[in-house]
Amino acid sequence: MHRISTNAERRVDKELIQDFKRVHGKNNLLYQMAEASLKTPDGTIKDVIFPVVSEVTLKNLVKEYKSTLNAYREKVYTVMRSSYGGYYRRILPLILNKLEFRSNNEVHRPVIQAISLLKKYADIGILFDF
Repeated sequence: MHRISTNAERRVDKELIQDFKRVHGKNNLLYQMAEASLKTPDGTIKDVIFPVVSEVTLKNLVKEYKSTLNAYREKVYTVMRSSYGGYYRRILPLILNKLEFRSNNEVHRPVIQAISLLKKYADIGILFDF
């Protein structure tokens, strides 16, 4: 699953970076804030940053970022789901049949039983067809 997640994140990152570049003004605001901060490192935000970028603008940027973050997570999930449906779903039964899972620890017993059940239904051919 880690590889699916990584690939999905890369695809979504690439798409969002392109979208980010289309939003005008953010890079300039960041530059102005950084420059003002470096000129007056001991100043307060109110005195240094707010004259360059208003508090309202910063609040809006934070709100937009948070909503974009949720959209990012949803997009990664969608891409992962698509990858699983298209390729990984077909290969998972083959992998399960090649691996043997064992544990003497009672805590792990439910996981071992679940994997055995997955193997059983994978052999029948009705698993992974949702």
